[in-house]
Amino acid sequence: IYEMRAPSAAELVQLGQLSMSVGQTRAATDAFERARRLQGDAFRHELELGVLYLAARRLPDARDALDRVPASDPQFPMALFKRAQVALAKQAVDLYTSSDSNSTIEVLLGASNLDDLLNRIDTVSRVNDQRSSVVGDVKVFRKHVARETARLHNAQSEQKRIVAYAA
Repeated sequence: IYEMRAPSAAELVQLGQLSMSVGQTRAATDAFERARRLQGDAFRHELELGVLYLAARRLPDARDALDRVPASDPQFPMALFKRAQVALAKQAVDLYTSSDSNSTIEVLLGASNLDDLLNRIDTVSRVNDQRSSVVGDVKVFRKHVARETARLHNAQSEQKRIVAYAA
């Protein structure tokens, strides 16, 4: 059918959601990207696109997409959680792909004098604190997402009960 006409943004979003639900990351990403190009600022599926980018290890793209999820979006807590996962994944990639010798021992043993050693210890400490902070953020976001999921589930159940009562 799309050989006869170009798909609309809404059709591309549906295609992206369907592809995502069956694990077709590449097809889903392509569909959402095309929909975003068509919709511009009206595009409201940045979370899905961010999750797809994360799955494809496109970390800068994932971060950018997740950063575009507005705080007013009901899925914002999930976007924060996924954003923290991106930060952790980036740290892991940086840690394992760095060509520098930067294990804690190597950093400390590379000091040329006492002042340099103290500065290096301070730097290692700050890096470890930042990693701990990101891990803590992931835990907080995970709890928040679980709470919001439960709240939404309860609201949906209440809505179904009210509709059933009214019918």
